[in-house]
Amino acid sequence: MTTPDENFSSNNFFLNFITPRWLYFAKNAVLEKTNNLFIEVTDNQLQQVITSLALTLERIAHSHWIVDEITDDTVSPAVQSLAEQIMGEIKKQTELEITDNEVLFFTKQLEGVNYKKPQNIFLDNFDAELSYQVRELIRLVSQQTQKDLRKDDTLFYDLLTHLAAAFKRIDNQAQLAGNPLLEKILTEYPRLRKIIQDDLKEIFTDHRAFLQDELAYIVIHFAASLERNPVQKEISALVLCSSGIGTAKILESRLNKYIPEIERIEIAKISQMGHIDFKEFDLILSTIFLPEFSLPYKVISPLLLDDEIREIKQELQGKQFSNRPVSTHINKETPNDFEQVYEQMKVANELLTQFSITEVSTRQTLEKTLDVILDELEGVVVEDPQKVRELLIHRHKTAPIGIPNTHFALFHSANTYVKKPYFAIFDLSRSVPILGMDRKPMELTRLLLMLAPDNMSTTEERLLGRISNSVIESDVNIQTYQYGDEEAIYERISSLFITEIKDSEEE
Repeated sequence: MTTPDENFSSNNFFLNFITPRWLYFAKNAVLEKTNNLFIEVTDNQLQQVITSLALTLERIAHSHWIVDEITDDTVSPAVQSLAEQIMGEIKKQTELEITDNEVLFFTKQLEGVNYKKPQNIFLDNFDAELSYQVRELIRLVSQQTQKDLRKDDTLFYDLLTHLAAAFKRIDNQAQLAGNPLLEKILTEYPRLRKIIQDDLKEIFTDHRAFLQDELAYIVIHFAASLERNPVQKEISALVLCSSGIGTAKILESRLNKYIPEIERIEIAKISQMGHIDFKEFDLILSTIFLPEFSLPYKVISPLLLDDEIREIKQELQGKQFSNRPVSTHINKETPNDFEQVYEQMKVANELLTQFSITEVSTRQTLEKTLDVILDELEGVVVEDPQKVRELLIHRHKTAPIGIPNTHFALFHSANTYVKKPYFAIFDLSRSVPILGMDRKPMELTRLLLMLAPDNMSTTEERLLGRISNSVIESDVNIQTYQYGDEEAIYERISSLFITEIKDSEEE
């Protein structure tokens, strides 16, 4: 069998730690020996599977096996069968000693591959607290790195899967087998490591002592996200004018029209130059010559001539900017599945039609207040209000659902007593004490209610999932759900549904 050149090198940091031989076997087993089972997986996910498998083979080749027993109690039989097929093929071709434990480890890596599926908050084993904590971790790291990673679903699901397993290992006093590659990764990203280490301690107060290997894997997830999301800075321009406000406005209008790459334009008088921080701007333009001015600038006419527009565009193309996410979306032709789109729009329209914000008189208890709300839905949305209320309260007591540092909570349940998907908001006349997802007391004044039938369709699940995921997706969303009126939240949900329909067409 022909294998790649051993002198192969890559610009990808992670691939430089893998011998090309193992990368070849991993790629061959995944792409050619599984009957196109990975055909629906995105390129990013596919690259992750192959790289993770190659790292595993590299580790085994150096006699570093996973020594702690991995249980298969939560493993999907279909995914385990796929993992066994891939590992069996590799074992035949390489004669590596691949243990059952290694197969289970790879199975658990495969289980997180399909990131397009939204989390189902209605599942009994859905960990709302961990989900919130992972969102918080991503928010804090985004804040400190000044790169917004909160919309990277792959990062979110990667971290959710990894941390759930990591906490089980910590609780069971088990640990990953030592891997010398991880030390190099921690050395390569010292600042990112420090940020993540501090944020983990702040968020996961019950698990302050993360082992170095666990920390390294978390750093890998964030580093991979930063590689997936290249960034570009918002281009800003300062225009120095000696003329009046009318000329300045004309110049600003022409810049906006003919050079849309410039997203922020500031107009200033020559007399104001002593009060300007020129480092804030990527481009400095002036309508007159500036003999004493030492920084690079370009002289332009107040009317911004065509050749000046061309020169400015060429200058911008030669500059490197790096602070704002770049869109990597590629339009591709997809089958026009009218039935699917029609079904999505029908469900979305029904959810939007019945959405409302209603004021409710708070009763003596949360249970009685829910009774008032659910009684109004009897016959249309729910068949048995009392049963639905019992399930909502049970879920609330099992796992806190209040959004920390707010006054609202998302009550949700999918059961046989619900007739159709439903989402609405209820403002309480008097606050009710509940626990937040961070297990701290809070006062509930706004109740978000999400209901679904037990046998909801994939479309219904995905649309409701868009709403639930958006609740803590960003600070703006949290503010919208906490203080927004019916029109503002209606528009937000509409936007979410449009995004979901577009995304499903591209899958």
